[in-house]
Amino acid sequence: MQDYSNLIGKKCINNNNGKIQKDKTLNQSISPYLNNNVKRIGYPLINKDPICFLDFSDYNNTLEKFFFHNLVDMDDEESLNRFFKEKKPEVEIDFNNINNPKLILIFIIIKL
Repeated sequence: MQDYSNLIGKKCINNNNGKIQKDKTLNQSISPYLNNNVKRIGYPLINKDPICFLDFSDYNNTLEKFFFHNLVDMDDEESLNRFFKEKKPEVEIDFNNINNPKLILIFIIIKL
């Protein structure tokens, strides 16, 4: 396990206000797979799309645009099965309790 925020000197403040964080995410998103009533936001896999494999200086914020264009409502089974079938998100934020949102990481263990 790696504490990336500590390595870069970022201090995360827990203000227990999920509404602010949810609204901020929705305002930045251009995803057609979200609406304002979303309770669980899934984050796209950047290891499954060729646009993310490019070796370049990202002056046009291509990865950020990809990220915000592909957020998905984890409760929308139709979109998940139709557009994310082979690349379902492994990271989501659960806003069901808006005062105490949860980060959910899904680990897949493969036995050889």
